[in-house]
Amino acid sequence: MNAPMKYIVLFAPILALAGLSLLHEYRRSTGTVWTVPIAGYDPRDMLRGHYLQYQYEWNLDDAAAACSGPDCALCTDAPERFDPPVRLVPRSDAAEACASFIAVAFDPSNGIMIAGARDRLTRYYVPESEALRLQTLLIQSADAPEFSIGLRVTDSGTAYIEALYVDGTPLEEWLRR
Repeated sequence: MNAPMKYIVLFAPILALAGLSLLHEYRRSTGTVWTVPIAGYDPRDMLRGHYLQYQYEWNLDDAAAACSGPDCALCTDAPERFDPPVRLVPRSDAAEACASFIAVAFDPSNGIMIAGARDRLTRYYVPESEALRLQTLLIQSADAPEFSIGLRVTDSGTAYIEALYVDGTPLEEWLRR
């Protein structure tokens, strides 16, 4: 094997991986941000280890549930506001019918599940040094802060977590107080 071919064989996988990483980061950094309130499955057990576990409190118009099954989308015309009003539409109609949409599966008995999400969009890592402080805040029911998640939503309906907010302030900034 000649010298130029060795370099091509050596660097091609590295360049391909770098290109895929850059493409992934570009997709994550573009799109629309939705800020959605969250609540724990069980307020006494919202913090598990170093992960805050939650469920979304969608501002869903129940009368506008025009879709059921695995090929639905949460559709909004006001994604830039806090707790945007959403409705369910068929995913095939979402690009034309919505200012922004998230691909979801909807089952009336189990609720809304973000497509392809599994635990990735229902758990947020918190620093170990702050876990006890957050746990204490979550248990206090009267003065408990309001939590919300900022989701970066791409034009294709894929959602990524951008930030966790406590009383409207990013978690990192709120913890510095």
